[in-house]
This record gives sequence, C-alpha cells and structure tokens, in this order.
Amino acid sequence: MFYKRLYEHSEEVSVFAVGSFQLEQPDILVARHLMQNKITLDSRGVFIVLLPSKVVIWVGVHCTKRRKVKSIDFAK
Repeated sequence: MFYKRLYEHSEEVSVFAVGSFQLEQPDILVARHLMQNKITLDSRGVFIVLLPSKVVIWVGVHCTKRRKVKSIDFAK
C-alpha cells in the first residue's frame, strides 16, 4: 500500500506517520498517511515526508531510541 501511495502522490508533498497504531501488537509498524490540512509533526515521532524530488525521514528530538531505530529500519 505504501509503494502505491509513493507513486500516486509524485507531484505533491505527502506526509506519513510511522508507528504502531495497535495496542495489541506494538511491534508492528505501519506508515499512516496524514491529511494535508491536519499535518503537525510530533517531536516524539518519526515521519516520512515525500517531496517531488526526494524522500525525507524526519525524526523528532523527543523520540525514544528504540522507536527511532525501529522506525528508521521500517522506512528503509
């Protein structure tokens, strides 16, 4: 699904929040697409920002080391 959206939004900026959004399975990470009008980057999180010319992995300054490592591995 992520790869489909990667090419679907090639001419605009898209932001995806990386994280575990299920309490039952906290080790499973997903990239959730954020709506254009509701984008705020939380300093505790990791985000994938798709620009027309490149992909940026944004890591918040208050992100835990464990979450940072897992999220960056997921984003690669």
